[in-house]
Amino acid sequence: MIPISLGDIAKIVEGELQNIESDQITQAIPVIDSRLVTPQTFFVALRGQKLDGNEFAREAIEKGAEFVLTENSLDLPSIKVKDATHALMKLSLFLREQLTELKVIGITGSQGKTTTKDMLAQILGALAPTIWTERSFNNELGLPLTLLKANQETKFAVIEMGARHQGDISYLSKIAKPNLGIVLVVGNAHIEIFGSRENIAIAKGELIDSLPDNSIAILGDYDEFTPQMGRGRNIKRFLFGEKKIDDNQNIDVRATDIELREGFASFDVICEAGRASVSLQYVGKHQVPNALAAIAASLALGFSLDQVVSLISIAKPQSAGRMQIFELNNILILDDTYNANTYSMEAALDTLNHFAAIRGGESWAILGKMHELGGSTLEEHQKIGKIVAQLQIDHLVEIGKNGFVDGAKSVENLNTTLHELTEKSSFENLVPFINPGDVVLVKASRAEKLEEIVEQLKSKLSKEEG
Repeated sequence: MIPISLGDIAKIVEGELQNIESDQITQAIPVIDSRLVTPQTFFVALRGQKLDGNEFAREAIEKGAEFVLTENSLDLPSIKVKDATHALMKLSLFLREQLTELKVIGITGSQGKTTTKDMLAQILGALAPTIWTERSFNNELGLPLTLLKANQETKFAVIEMGARHQGDISYLSKIAKPNLGIVLVVGNAHIEIFGSRENIAIAKGELIDSLPDNSIAILGDYDEFTPQMGRGRNIKRFLFGEKKIDDNQNIDVRATDIELREGFASFDVICEAGRASVSLQYVGKHQVPNALAAIAASLALGFSLDQVVSLISIAKPQSAGRMQIFELNNILILDDTYNANTYSMEAALDTLNHFAAIRGGESWAILGKMHELGGSTLEEHQKIGKIVAQLQIDHLVEIGKNGFVDGAKSVENLNTTLHELTEKSSFENLVPFINPGDVVLVKASRAEKLEEIVEQLKSKLSKEEG
């Protein structure tokens, strides 16, 4: 945050000062979890379905918070507003308009947003003062929580942008005012909400539409929609991908000679600046597009190929539940429980198969429901089950009745052992059959909470190892 008086903040957010002096100067940043309060923060008391942040306001002040942003009248140093989330957005817009030299990079796409954000943040953070979206706080609350960390020294802000409705990304962009926009891919995630991939493309394209003239668009060449974004605009468009030619247009940043080395992707990147080798510390071939996007954005911001390649090669996974690897009792666990759609399921299964082939043990695919697929839900689940069988993965464990097993049964000469579980808790009955050398993938949409299975498995294996 930049230095500002509490009186000015109250004016910006159209709030009322309570038990606090208007001329007090602050640079505090917002937190919504009282456990994260420090003397350099202010506490935002949000009312949720289960918890009311106002109940933790006094604790926050006692822990050193400078004031509370609240919708209630409190007998505490506070600024009372009509809507706390909207107040944060107003404050963020003010800050963004003051920091004219700040370069904001917006990232969206049907998958890979958080990983790309983590990769790019690690590159830029090593080169200049940088802030970035924590975890996947990619909405109208997450944006100000990120942006309000910026100050006069901050050079880059890497902002992840999600969308649940048309107009969401446009709204976020009006506050963040991105100088560079990255669209990774248009897939079928949230198709139940948007109705079609065409509508998803429109929603993701709002980021590129929001860019001012002479700004930069980084576009993935992995679907039919994304490469067309920004055509005819007075912006610099950079395509990244793995094909040499796309619709008679060269790919600006291209990966070639892709291979997996013990599960980790390696490739050569080719661009105008030359050719260089990259070895990722992220698991799976599906990380290549994310890395290319981060590389392309870094190059477009003016950094050298040598700088970028050396930094992305040491970047490490930062976010939980996104193909995290654990090894206990010589059993490898692939925790990919944060989200799931058809594309990411296929990629995860390919990675599982690769690790099992290297280790020589059996492969276990523990799969839960993919959400928001609309009318194609059953078909997509059956498709994934069929892929499991075609890859000859040793065990398919379906949590709930979703169609995975039905799809696997459609494959002739089935070599996959099928397990249908109605409850997550039933998985403990299968744990004794998982042996040293085996590889276990756990994956589903976030709402299924399959991280509980990961923790269950880790707990049992840790006891055995001990």
